[in-house]
Formats: sequence, C-alpha cells, structure tokens
Amino acid sequence: MKLNLGLLSTIVAMVIRYIFASLILSTMAFVESKKKPIPKDKKTWVILLISALIGNIMGSILFGEAVHYAGAPFMSLISTALPLFTIPFSYLINKEKLSKKGYVGIGLTLIGVVLILI
Repeated sequence: MKLNLGLLSTIVAMVIRYIFASLILSTMAFVESKKKPIPKDKKTWVILLISALIGNIMGSILFGEAVHYAGAPFMSLISTALPLFTIPFSYLINKEKLSKKGYVGIGLTLIGVVLILI
C-alpha cells in the first residue's frame, strides 16, 4: 500500500519505528535500572536527548527520503560503502589504526561495490 504522501510518508514510517523502539528500549531500561541505578544528572539527559534527535531521528528521516528519491538499489550501494568513508575520519580524529582484518574488509567491500556497478 503506497500512500503517496512524499516526505510525510517517511516521517510516518519513522514515527512508527521509533514508537516500537521506545517501547522495547524503555522496557530494557526499566529492567536494567533494577540492577544498576540510572544516572539522574540533568546535563547528561539533555545531551542524550539532543544527540538522539539530531543524530538518529534526523539521520533516519533523511536516509528514508534519500531512498525515496534516489531508489533503494543506489542507496543500498552507498550505505554498504559507508565504512569506506568513515575509516579515514576515524584515523584522523581518533588516531585508530586499521588491523589486517580491517584491510580485508575494505578489500571485500570494494570488490562488492565494483561487482554491483558492473
């Protein structure tokens, strides 16, 4: 069933997704809070909420819109190749070294991207 709502359809899908995720994560947090108390520092919760809104919700909505406009095959290719873009930043920002398995992973990802493009 296609609603033809444009951006609204992406937002509706994300709202449904986040309702279910919130229910599951709230249950998990409640169970874990019995074992270990949840910090009540207001600053921590504000930072957590802002980062969730900007990073997760906006990212999901924009990715959904990109799939809507560019198509699933093209966006699948881009999301598969995403580690190729993040590895240089993790080296520059966090000074993370890449292991031999990491190089193998990069090679396999490149081979997969090339096979899809052919």
